[in-house]
Amino acid sequence: MARSSKEPVSLRTWIAVLGTILGAFMAVLDIQITNASLREITGGIAATSVEASWVSTSYLIGEIITIPLTAWLGRVFGTRLYLLVNVFLFLFFSGLVPLSVLATAGLLREQQGDGSAIFNIIRNLGGSVGTALLSTMITQREQFHDFRIGERVTAYNPYVQQFLSNQSVQNLQHSGDPVTALQQAYRMLQASVQTNSYVMAYSECFLALGVILLVGSATIWLCKKTKAGAAAAAH
Repeated sequence: MARSSKEPVSLRTWIAVLGTILGAFMAVLDIQITNASLREITGGIAATSVEASWVSTSYLIGEIITIPLTAWLGRVFGTRLYLLVNVFLFLFFSGLVPLSVLATAGLLREQQGDGSAIFNIIRNLGGSVGTALLSTMITQREQFHDFRIGERVTAYNPYVQQFLSNQSVQNLQHSGDPVTALQQAYRMLQASVQTNSYVMAYSECFLALGVILLVGSATIWLCKKTKAGAAAAAH
């Protein structure tokens, strides 16, 4: 008697299938929630109905772009890692949502529209001005470190001489021309200096942002505590 070729489905497979079904259900549900909440979103960000409709449109555009890339990204990075990163990003950005609510939590209902408008203006200014300042800071610090490193990278430095010698020997095996090999070694040395300068500049800017974030987090304790009853009355 032939043995049946069908194998029992494992519990792990059922959990994976149910998780996929739940994810697809949540994706459709999120679209419906977004459409149903456009009125509240319009009032919360002090926008017109046309501007608020872009929230739903942007959501759909992001979904249309992401879905075709899911299979490819899953093959490149692995399905498990790709899903874990998406879950982490979803939780992270979901945690940022209450910031806009907390910004106007202590205002009266008739003042929340103006308060939300001011909050959004400052947020947009911070994004544009902050990006410009950060780019300028990275460029200036990169030039500074490039100059300081260049002071030590001279033809009389034994480490530089050893680097050029080793790279010239390696390049000579490919090009066969000593002059070309030495020129390539100099270009590699310059690229190494620029890379290290950029890494040092980026690290300093990252440290500065960390300090600013730490100071900003400390100011949270200076906020006025809002009682539950007063917040409910404001709404």
